[in-house]
Amino acid sequence: MRCLRVSVLVVASVGWFLRPDAAVLEEYVLYTASDSASLAASTVERFALKNGFECPYVVIRPVAQEVKAVVVLLHGAGDNPRNAAKVALRLGVPLTVIAPRAPFPLSVTLPEPRTGEPRPYVGYSWVETTPGSWCDRGVAFSVLVVDRVVEGELPSVARDVPLLLLGIRQGAGIALLWAAANPGKASALVAVGGHADPLIRHGLEQPGRRLEGFPVLLCVGPRPSHAVEAGTLAASARHLGVDLSFHGLGDSNDLSDDDYAAIREFLLDHARAARAGTTAR
Repeated sequence: MRCLRVSVLVVASVGWFLRPDAAVLEEYVLYTASDSASLAASTVERFALKNGFECPYVVIRPVAQEVKAVVVLLHGAGDNPRNAAKVALRLGVPLTVIAPRAPFPLSVTLPEPRTGEPRPYVGYSWVETTPGSWCDRGVAFSVLVVDRVVEGELPSVARDVPLLLLGIRQGAGIALLWAAANPGKASALVAVGGHADPLIRHGLEQPGRRLEGFPVLLCVGPRPSHAVEAGTLAASARHLGVDLSFHGLGDSNDLSDDDYAAIREFLLDHARAARAGTTAR
């Protein structure tokens, strides 16, 4: 196995375009395997091999710093975990990031960063959209993917370290659904541009499903369409009885320093509260 220090990651993102920050990325090391035999053992890109399916996922660990929390990061529809991980890295806090890849391929067209010309791009979705597909069973499968990755990885990374959730757009709905299915495992959720597809809402609003007092920060973009999307997740969150707060994002194309500061403060407050066995105010 070889150790590779990463200085730049460049992949287009759906929704917010997340520009890489080399100064932050260089504080982290990604471990890559030289052969497939060692891939599942101790590398950053691993595969959950349980219950007859495999799920690629990424683990990023800070270098020579005390880990403040473990963050399970769920990317948005049409994105991938490597690109989405830049959100967690730019928080400027030593975090261990576990980022599963959504199980369903999703083809999108995005502008090429340099020329602006449209180009095809294959990302991944947490919701199956193929006609005649699993429908809500696909959402349940996505939750199972997250569960198996977290279950397999946490024993090696979380030694009395709080577990937090960070969901981007569609991934925020799946993150909330996973938290509702696993009450008590996570300490808080940040939903960046979060929304809930109808199939995700169906899972969240099952009769009797509750997540009383679970802290959720919903970060809402500046456009009217963003507020409508956020409303879908907010409605399901209120049904669960979560402790819901809001942060207005200043830009539809990137997260500002103020946005990162608000997300960082929320996560650290709840990480400290989880360590102390109290509730963040």
